[in-house]
Formats: sequence, structure tokens, C-alpha cells
Amino acid sequence: MVTVNTKVLGIDPGQKGALAFLGLDGTIRELEDMPLLGKAVNGHLLARLVQGYGPIKMAVVESAHSMPKQGVAGVFTYGVGYGVILGVLAALEIPTTFYTAAEWKRHFRLNNDKALSRRKATERWPTYADSFKRVKDDGRAEACFIAAKWIADNPMRAPRKILAPVRDMAD
Repeated sequence: MVTVNTKVLGIDPGQKGALAFLGLDGTIRELEDMPLLGKAVNGHLLARLVQGYGPIKMAVVESAHSMPKQGVAGVFTYGVGYGVILGVLAALEIPTTFYTAAEWKRHFRLNNDKALSRRKATERWPTYADSFKRVKDDGRAEACFIAAKWIADNPMRAPRKILAPVRDMAD
């Protein structure tokens, strides 16, 4: 059921990734850095965050891909973390879809420049500018854009709160 509290969850996977919970109107509701236990994605905490900030209409995850010059251990760690993320979403029965980095970046006229992602996120969501100010906050910015791409591709009206009519005291 879609309510005024329903969110779209954008996930930039990886150790430096983040979770962005956007309302159906595209506003940021919550931002979290990827929960880690040591260098590994903490599945238990990830599940708690997703449940706590729900309900979630759709989880949107950046598609995993290998990157040049990445060592075997780094690729393995990334892959395990990616699997933890997908496992948590599946266990919580949250519908999940995927965008490649090229797909969502093209939509917002972004490239591989992480500073550009942070700057454009600050422009788009100025009340959250402090959340994007550090170099390491690029995962937050990119998670927001990942969720925003799905919202742009799937326009829907956020339900409005329905107020009960005011009754006249004379009635």
C-alpha cells in the first residue's frame, strides 16, 4: 500500500556507498552511509535501517560490474557486499530494480567525476547540502540520484493526507 510515508530506496553499493530514502515526490527523507562491520557490509544493520525507514515502494540498486585495475581481493569484497545487499532486500520482500551507472548518470548529465555528483546533489537538494560537502560523501549523492532516476521513470503522485471534515459544533 502506498502512503505519504512510502519511499524509494536508492543504493550505491560498496564500502563507500550509501542508502538514500526518497519520498515519491523526490525529496530526501533519510540518508545513511553503507553500514559496515569492519570492511564488510553489515547485513543485520542494513536490514534494520531499511525496515526502520520503510515502507519502501522500490529499491533501486546500481548494477555491479568489475572495474579495471581492481585487485582480486577488492572485487571479492565488493561482490560479497553486493550479495549481502541483494539478500537483505530479498529477505525483506522489497521489490528491487537495477540501473547501470551509465543509465542514471546520463539522465542527470553526470559523469565519473564524484565532485560533480556532490555539487549537483547540493543544487538539487539544498537543504541537505551538508550531507554532500565532504569528498567521501559522493556515495550519498549518487544513491540519491539512483533513487531519483527511478522516480523520474515511474511518475506517480504521492498520496495526500486526507483530513476529516470539520463538524460544526451546533450539529
